[in-house]
Amino acid sequence: MNDSQADLILKKARRALQPRGLPEKFNAAAPSSDEMTDERLLSAYEALASIISLHGDQYLPLFKRLHAEIEDRKQNDDYVNMARNIHKQRIEP
Repeated sequence: MNDSQADLILKKARRALQPRGLPEKFNAAAPSSDEMTDERLLSAYEALASIISLHGDQYLPLFKRLHAEIEDRKQNDDYVNMARNIHKQRIEP
């Protein structure tokens, strides 16, 4: 997921709570000019979970996309760590 896709998801989620507004944590989750960090992604994920809990499952597809992205990043981190361990075993006697 690139930054523009994540920003689109967050904009849609922000609209879900209008005119009630959003928790401050959600507004800080995704400034559009910054890199999509794991922290921003998790913050948006948690905010969408609250939106779904309060307003029903209309935004469940967005939540699923964020969930999949979080899981992909975790799996990629696991693979990188696995590769590092294999490399370490090969170079150390």
